[in-house]
Amino acid sequence: MEHFEQDFNYFHEKDPVTKMTVKKHPVMNIKRQDLSSFVSSFPGEDPKMLSNFNDLLKRILVLDPEKRLKVEQALNHPFVSGV
Repeated sequence: MEHFEQDFNYFHEKDPVTKMTVKKHPVMNIKRQDLSSFVSSFPGEDPKMLSNFNDLLKRILVLDPEKRLKVEQALNHPFVSGV
């Protein structure tokens, strides 16, 4: 099973075929601390909506499942519910 580290990169692991240590990257390699600037870079969007979107992303991308937003909580989040 592959898991992300805090910077959203995969942990280093040994390739089963070559036995070499490799570091795999997810498709979107955005550092957690850069998430706000990435989200706010969408021009012409409502600032409140972007703020809610940023908050939702931060809460659902938490690595610790105990601290991560649950599905019901995500569905009730202002970005999804429109409140």
